[in-house]
Formats: sequence, structure tokens, C-alpha cells
Amino acid sequence: MWLLASTFALSLPKKIKTPLPKLIGNIGCYVPLFSQPNQVGYYQTNEGEEIFFGEIKEEEITYGLLVVSGKKQLLMEPEVLLSDLFHDLFYTLGMKHRSGLISEGFLVDNYCIKTVSEYWQNKTGIDCKAKGFTDGKTMGILYIKNISELSAIKMEGYLNSLRYSVS
Repeated sequence: MWLLASTFALSLPKKIKTPLPKLIGNIGCYVPLFSQPNQVGYYQTNEGEEIFFGEIKEEEITYGLLVVSGKKQLLMEPEVLLSDLFHDLFYTLGMKHRSGLISEGFLVDNYCIKTVSEYWQNKTGIDCKAKGFTDGKTMGILYIKNISELSAIKMEGYLNSLRYSVS
């Protein structure tokens, strides 16, 4: 199951092949902050799902990325899978407290994107926020550790920076 594989991928050493700059692999999405090839790790499951992951630390703030691309699915099912991926990432990152998921959906050029977001806190009291996206095929989660050191504008700017190329 890809959830176990994605959890495993986060704990892999980052000496795995890396995708092209800016575009995350060939899956049609990108995050501007992760623009260098060595910033994103790559793993492919036995089922063919592609998992991209990375973290960038700037002083006391950590920006994270997890993107999973699989087979095209119905839009309702990926939203449930995205919630499951949130749950797994919560524990993989060592979080202890959570606010509860907030789900939303929006249209971009008649293209439906579902999102979920949640505030987290680790055992030492560091506050974090994560936001996940799915277009029905690709699921991505962006997260920030230590949000108290960052302005709300910069936090939301990063958390809303995952882009899908609409064809």
C-alpha cells in the first residue's frame, strides 16, 4: 500500500535519484521553493506510485514536501487517501497533537482541486501546519515546522504554493 511506502520513503536516506528542477518529476506539479534538483528525493513503489519528498531548513523554520502520484482515481477516493496520508505523516514527523482536518475544494479553470489542512504540535511544543492537495491523481502535502517564527503571510504563501499544470 502506498501509505506505508510513503512513510518508508520519508525515512530513506536522501541519496536517491532526484527529479528535474522545479517540475516535480514528470507528474505535472511544482513547488517554487523546491527549485534545485538535489532538494527533492524520489522513490517508486512496487505498485508504480512515485513518491517525492524533501525538507529545506532556513534558520529555525523547516519547509517540507511530500508528493505521491498514482493511477487516476475518482475525486472522492483520493480525498480519503489524502487524509490517510496526513495521518501517516503526522506520526512519521513525530507530532503529538493535532487540530483536526479542515477540508475544502476549489476550481481552477474548471479543474477541481481538493485540499485539507491541519495544525500540529510536536512533543517539545513546536507548532506546525500542513496543507494537502489532490487533483484526483496526484496528492501533495506541504508542511512547515516552527510556524511561530514565521509571519502568517509567508506561512500561507508557502502552504499554497503547490501548483498543478492544467492541460
